[in-house]
Amino acid sequence: MDETHDQESYGQESVDRSLGYTPMPAAAAAPRPKPAFENAREAAAELVRERDDDDPPAIERKYVHLDGDSAGEGIERNKTVKLDRAAHDLSELRAAEAADLDARINEMSAQAIDQVRGEARGTAEQIDRPAEVAATEQASELAPQPETPPAIDPEIARALQNPKVRDALQAEVAGAEAARQQYTQAATEAAELAASALYGSFPELRGLNAQQIGGALQVIAAQNPARYEQLRAQLAQTHQLYTASVQAQAAQQQRTAAQFQQFAAQNDAAMERFLKSEPPETVARVKQEIAAIAERDYGVGRDELTALLQSQPVMRTAAFQRMMYDAAKYRLALKSAAERAPPPAPPVMRPGVARSPVAADDAHVLDAQAAFRNNPNPKTAAAVLVAKREARR
Repeated sequence: MDETHDQESYGQESVDRSLGYTPMPAAAAAPRPKPAFENAREAAAELVRERDDDDPPAIERKYVHLDGDSAGEGIERNKTVKLDRAAHDLSELRAAEAADLDARINEMSAQAIDQVRGEARGTAEQIDRPAEVAATEQASELAPQPETPPAIDPEIARALQNPKVRDALQAEVAGAEAARQQYTQAATEAAELAASALYGSFPELRGLNAQQIGGALQVIAAQNPARYEQLRAQLAQTHQLYTASVQAQAAQQQRTAAQFQQFAAQNDAAMERFLKSEPPETVARVKQEIAAIAERDYGVGRDELTALLQSQPVMRTAAFQRMMYDAAKYRLALKSAAERAPPPAPPVMRPGVARSPVAADDAHVLDAQAAFRNNPNPKTAAAVLVAKREARR
């Protein structure tokens, strides 16, 4: 029988022992053998050595020169310091060390706290710059020629002609997109819940900004190191969740941008097919007129028009582009018609209205009449008649 059962016990302990349970022994380090000392001096030296091993290493503090040629060097040993000044200087030094520790804690936690509380929330999405430049060039030209897509395998092309296959693929793509959106939303909600849980578990952080939180962390670290470690762990977890939500949102925005570029390329190609039937010089003039009309008549600058074409799907459709093209072409036609002066119309005589009399001093008529008077004959008479007709025109 175990030795512990031989010991006398009472109450709950007696019941536990009768059921086969025994108290768990307290954790303790294995006893070290006691050394034998020849005298009390050796025993005292061993005791001091054991205490030194258990204590943290001492920090040496000394006065140094702050400026001059001896800056950084220790103060001469023949200098004396009063006790109250030494206590004051030690307090100042410890305050400076605490401020340095506070700054390091702030540096470690500021980013996480700002992200959690939304004080330094920034857009994380970064779409490839080459794609932005290409898109801007496309929008400035209104309808650029899209890149030629790679050749499609004939078997795949035949399969895509099957409506059932197309419907199945579209349903699969729609399901994947819905799953990605759900993940993005879930990541965002998880980050928000983590932030709420953080302030619920540590209410002393509520209403504090990043700088104030750094000071609060310093106080918690000094007063309750265990709670400070818990806070650090929860801060790290919150930061990870927030980073995941930002990455998910950035990926969603990149997919949206890629889908818009594909949609824009398809509609640009349709517009290019229409423009092939137009004279190239007409197309160039109309494209310039579109930007001029937008800025002159509607107050939409070229940069704003480019941004709208790059961000608003309805403005990038082939139908909308065709509408802008037709409107600008019509404006150019009106302007061209106004610039051309019409030739003067010949006078029209209303029936029953006598012709205007010939001016009596018309030189051609007078000359013809004088010739007829000098030599009356059919020829000179006809000349008079022709001169009068010409004078009435």
